[in-house]
Amino acid sequence: MMTMRKAAAAAVFCSLAVAACGGSGSTSSFETPEYRTIPVTVVGLAGTGLVLQRDGSETLSIPLSGSYQFTAQVAVGSTFAVTVAKQPLAPRQTCTVIQGSGTVDGDASFGVTVKCINLTTRFVYATDTGGNELAAFSFDNAGALSLIGTVNNGASSYGAGLTPDGLFLYTANRTPNTLSAYSVDTGTGVLSGVAGAPFAVAGLAPRVLAIAPSGKFLYTATQSGNTIEGYAISQGSGALTLPGSSTATGGQPLDVTITPNGKYLYAAAFNSRSVYGYSIDASTGSLTPVPGSPFPVYDLSTYARSLSMDPRGRFLFVPTYTTSVAAMTIDDATGTLTMVAGSPFGTGGAQASFAASDVSGKFLYVTNENSNSLSAYSVDQTSGQLTPLPGSPFALGFSPQAVAAEPGGQYLLVSLQSSKRIGVYALDADGVPTAVSGSPFSTGSLTPGALAVLAR
Repeated sequence: MMTMRKAAAAAVFCSLAVAACGGSGSTSSFETPEYRTIPVTVVGLAGTGLVLQRDGSETLSIPLSGSYQFTAQVAVGSTFAVTVAKQPLAPRQTCTVIQGSGTVDGDASFGVTVKCINLTTRFVYATDTGGNELAAFSFDNAGALSLIGTVNNGASSYGAGLTPDGLFLYTANRTPNTLSAYSVDTGTGVLSGVAGAPFAVAGLAPRVLAIAPSGKFLYTATQSGNTIEGYAISQGSGALTLPGSSTATGGQPLDVTITPNGKYLYAAAFNSRSVYGYSIDASTGSLTPVPGSPFPVYDLSTYARSLSMDPRGRFLFVPTYTTSVAAMTIDDATGTLTMVAGSPFGTGGAQASFAASDVSGKFLYVTNENSNSLSAYSVDQTSGQLTPLPGSPFALGFSPQAVAAEPGGQYLLVSLQSSKRIGVYALDADGVPTAVSGSPFSTGSLTPGALAVLAR
């Protein structure tokens, strides 16, 4: 799922130390308060129904662009997190919180900015695990997919990822040990090869990849080499260069993910049934093991098949390739992982393979490969504990694999390998998925693997 391009905007709010908004009279210089409300500036809002949430509890409905503030007062120096609980409709937009988490500041310049953009262009890219194709689809407001075209990727691939600005797409090619790179025409969705691609990978069998939120670094896990290979991304051309040496993981790493703040990278080591954690040097991209790494998933009966990151970077979810999904909390200060109480949580299906959170972080979805189903959970915003949604698990097509949340927050996409189709499911306010009209959509001769969704 991609992150929209950041844009700076000034935050405007009313000080607790002076007259209320809209009041008159003289004001004194700003005095640092002990408690304050969190001010919010919203820009670009055209749709209706935008709802923000503070710390997983208090909500704030936003009707128009402008300046607002949450009602509750919070202590200066305490941590906070503001997220989008509901995206606007008519027109459909994606609203992104800029610097939405951190420490409450007593300074007059403190505030949160929310930027909203229309979803006028949306595309889905699917890798081919059974051939050499890479397919591009348009994605309309009803959730329907239409094939734009394919390119010859030169190899079968599973992992794929877009840079945060949506300008470049990369795939991990397991057999020839390479990374393919494409520039993306964000108006048409058409792909063009980046000069110098494909790029050689030092380790054996690169399977997946993750791109830092800064867009500066790309990391791929090598399944047979037991390493994480890091690359610097040229901001102009999309070309890849090595920033440093390989980082050993062990245990057959099958997935990698990065926290939204770019501080930590985690790798799922299948055979060692554990998750390796690393801090990321923001300047060089080099990796350093976090204290306590690697972290056991549960016991010898479970595996670390893949990873899904909570959108706020609080929780890490690990499908175990059995009948459960593990949940871990992330210590933002150290990167250390701690198992959530009650973990792992049963899926009600067999061979839990891949997971994805919705854009609000309130719901988690897990594909069950052998039982052809999708498990759905509500996520406790404080503890990270999972509660199955009514009706879960939900029946899907044959051999569900990758699952991806669409940035607008309304749809979930699942690659259905055996039937060579992509399922698209509308999500209601309670997180329950329902297949859209025409779903699942044919991928032709392509056997869909990873899914990358671009919305602008």
